[in-house]
Amino acid sequence: MDEVMAFLAGALTKLSDGETEELKVAFSALAGLLHAYLMLRPDLYPLVVGTVIGNVVAGKIDTLQHRISASIVLFFSPFIHSPHTLLILPIALAAYIDEFTPLRPLLPFLAVVLVPVLGVHQLVVFLVWEAGYRAASKFYRVSGERRQPA
Repeated sequence: MDEVMAFLAGALTKLSDGETEELKVAFSALAGLLHAYLMLRPDLYPLVVGTVIGNVVAGKIDTLQHRISASIVLFFSPFIHSPHTLLILPIALAAYIDEFTPLRPLLPFLAVVLVPVLGVHQLVVFLVWEAGYRAASKFYRVSGERRQPA
């Protein structure tokens, strides 16, 4: 179930960048709620919260739809307990640095390094989220190209 939610959260995160204004807001709100659902898992909590914090600090939460999704995650984060809360800082740092590098290698690398601590589940969910984001990116590019005036 987490994998399905992660794929949808990744896809909706990307789709919230395009489409009409109403769809952007709806997609981002749904993505935020899916991320909040994923945070209920102690192994996923630091990954979700750390990534959002890293993106906030990097200045990448710069549109209404990104603010909606990030706000949902940050609103619910104090109410969720995880024994891995201290991992938020290195994950946030990796997410921050990745925003300024073309390949974004640190966060995937950190997800692999953290397998002994967080388990393989968080790595699988991370990769599935990425797959959803990339799949939506390809869809959006094709969809966007069709909307271009001739």
